[in-house]
Amino acid sequence: MPFVFSSYGQIERYVAGTHYLEIANPVNTRDSSKVEVIEAFWYGCSHCFRFEPLITNWEENKPDDVDFVRFPALWNNLMKIHAQVYYAAEVLDAVDVLHEPIFNAINVERNMLQNEGQISELF
Repeated sequence: MPFVFSSYGQIERYVAGTHYLEIANPVNTRDSSKVEVIEAFWYGCSHCFRFEPLITNWEENKPDDVDFVRFPALWNNLMKIHAQVYYAAEVLDAVDVLHEPIFNAINVERNMLQNEGQISELF
């Protein structure tokens, strides 16, 4: 004899103030018609390095209503240099070409890209 559950198949409704809070002053995004997903990363972070193939795959298959933004984390001088490397690649419209080699230089080759000479070899 089959059992029928009254809650089976019902869509759970989320209620503002109960299940989530609405932001009083939303942050402006690059495209207000899309959901913005921001990845904070550091080229010297081994976790970011291991996560990058997953995020790249997700980015290639993300929904059309999602705007993906990379944001270099920054709290010391070396991270500042690496952020500058990222933004230089962005200005040159070369992030797609240089992002993985920069991660590899630091995490595989152990070249911390601490000076202009080391960095210029990538460009």
